[in-house]
Amino acid sequence: MPLLLRAAEDPTVGLYSFQKDLKPGGQAILNEQPHVVPLGQRKLDLDAVAATMQKMDVIITVDSALAHLAGSLNKPCWLMLPYVPDFRWGTEGAETEWYSSVRLFRQKKPGDWKPVVMEICQAFTEMAAA
Repeated sequence: MPLLLRAAEDPTVGLYSFQKDLKPGGQAILNEQPHVVPLGQRKLDLDAVAATMQKMDVIITVDSALAHLAGSLNKPCWLMLPYVPDFRWGTEGAETEWYSSVRLFRQKKPGDWKPVVMEICQAFTEMAAA
């Protein structure tokens, strides 16, 4: 998570966390970021989450309901996948037949998230420059 929070250093970027039930260390990291809004602690129904997503430029998530909601809304979504992903994402490539707006970022080695996060940071930098 800390690598992704680098974007929070830019005051023109707003980050929103839908994460619920963060571990104490994770909550402390979020609390230290002035540009991160912790939405996961609020009671949001699916309609409210969808409405919030509509206002976002990109949703970055792991394989969760948020990825499917973003895809069904046709919102850009960057999906972080483990080395052995769920069957619906296939085993290779950055695209999925399920949702045209979802870009897949895959682990190359089991448990190694750092390269995945670095790829997302690079994509975020490119998106911000465009």
